[in-house]
This record gives sequence, C-alpha cells and structure tokens, in this order.
Amino acid sequence: MARDLIAITAQGTIECDGFDEKNSGVRLWATEDGEKQIVGYVPFDRLERIEENQ
Repeated sequence: MARDLIAITAQGTIECDGFDEKNSGVRLWATEDGEKQIVGYVPFDRLERIEENQ
C-alpha cells in the first residue's frame, strides 16, 4: 500500500502516512485497517526532511 509521506533520514527512507513531533524527534505512523500504527521514530539530528510520496 502506498503511503502519503516519505521521511528522508541519514540512514535511508521510511514511508508513512503521518508524523507527530516529540521532544527530540518525530514519531512516524501509518494507518492499517483504520488504526494508527507506529512505523518508526527519527531523532531531529538524523531527519533530513519529510515530503510527499510521489
């Protein structure tokens, strides 16, 4: 299933549907069967950008 967003990090990319900013980074989530599932966490110093998935 294609995700709406892509997080570009120092280690690679993570596809997600949304994110929440936390104290020291962003929590990435995807929607599965109508429920929000956490798919990763990236510290701000490792996050390059989040953009729309093409």
